[in-house]
Amino acid sequence: MGRGWSIIIGIGCLLGSVYTAKQSLEFRRHGEVVVGTVLSVDSQLTSDEDGFDYSERTLVQYIPKGSSEPLTMRTLWASAWLSSNKPGNSVRVRYLPSAPHEAREDSLLLDWGAPLALAFLGVGGLTGTLRSSQPDTVWWRRSGD
Repeated sequence: MGRGWSIIIGIGCLLGSVYTAKQSLEFRRHGEVVVGTVLSVDSQLTSDEDGFDYSERTLVQYIPKGSSEPLTMRTLWASAWLSSNKPGNSVRVRYLPSAPHEAREDSLLLDWGAPLALAFLGVGGLTGTLRSSQPDTVWWRRSGD
């Protein structure tokens, strides 16, 4: 990867870090927290050259404060190493009162992990320390000889 691509990726990661941090702050400051119930768990087993990976996502039902109508949300795919839910388990759900249908899991790790990871990648990109783990493949070469 060339220096120019590294800088472009770094700028993109820094912008993504600012955006996700702003979203996390808004959810933390103004969000409501309720307890939801896991309705179902989807599982997948994938493999690549590094081995196998088992991940899960859950369907959670919750009732916003001041409402009697239940809503559902589907979480993102996550490694089952981090958590393993079963139908009937209780989970904390955070949503903004202005948009209760746009809920997410209430997790400090998830709220601040993404902005910090993007910030580290952004700094790495701007300093030129991002490197590809794959060797460069030359598709075409021209020599002056």
